[in-house]
Amino acid sequence: MADRADAVIEGAAVGAGFTFVDVCPAFTGHGVCGPGGMGNEWLLRIKNDWESYHPTATGQYAGYLPPVSAAIEPWPAPDTRGPGPRPPTASAGAAPVGGKRSPGG
Repeated sequence: MADRADAVIEGAAVGAGFTFVDVCPAFTGHGVCGPGGMGNEWLLRIKNDWESYHPTATGQYAGYLPPVSAAIEPWPAPDTRGPGPRPPTASAGAAPVGGKRSPGG
């Protein structure tokens, strides 16, 4: 079911001009009931009237951060040269991954 949900979300994201990042490979071996028991899981079980799973701090750092960071277009470095006119840069009009560039940008 999770694979089907990911496929639907990916299709909607790509169709809207965004980038979908699959983090499943990063979590391989660290899922609920995986090898090594709870000490090796990167997900927290949250139970109320329903069950929900959320990444632990390690899951955020080691599971989500690397693949999402790899998909993000780097922002231009800040200009530290002080006040004054600046020549145009190659990154003018750039948008983050998932964002849409303006016409001519």
